[in-house]
Amino acid sequence: RSHGARVCPPITNSYHWLYRYYQGLALVMTIVEIGKYYADSLRPDFLDRCQLSSTAVPIEATGRESTYSISDCTGANHLVVDGRKSFPSGHAAYFLYAGVSLAFMFYTVHIRPRRAAGDDVHFHWFLWAAVPILFASIVIASRLGDHRHRVADLTTGAVLGVAAAAVCIAYIYPPLPPSALHSESRDAPLLSKTVPLSV
Repeated sequence: RSHGARVCPPITNSYHWLYRYYQGLALVMTIVEIGKYYADSLRPDFLDRCQLSSTAVPIEATGRESTYSISDCTGANHLVVDGRKSFPSGHAAYFLYAGVSLAFMFYTVHIRPRRAAGDDVHFHWFLWAAVPILFASIVIASRLGDHRHRVADLTTGAVLGVAAAAVCIAYIYPPLPPSALHSESRDAPLLSKTVPLSV
């Protein structure tokens, strides 16, 4: 199946695909965690996590704003620590990275071989490919509705996820020129119109 390996390398060599996928995941996780550490941004629900002590005395007061020490929080320590990791959104980055990667894999398995063979590709194939991205979008919206993140947190996380997925895809599957694609579609019996395509 050498012809299939040239047309669909991420599928015929799943180890290579998974290796690149987890490389990209490690990249986006590293960037997100470094960003959270240096940004030290409070989540919108931080006061609920903090449960400020009734006897707390502000260390600084300016107009209507007062600054308290983190030691004045009486909430669970792990909740307080996590409450200072709002930017960028890890959920947005991880889920959108996975969504884009899975959508690309679906495209590689079901859509691209058909297009290379000159077959009609119905619209519902593209809808199925969009399902992982739609699911990731629902998760991102839920983080905003639950007051875990602000729009800027989610937007930045989403950009990081898409960028990491693009890097991962570029290493897995460099785009082929149209001439090479047509040549493969003519030479490869796997993609011939007269040979049923196994899905």
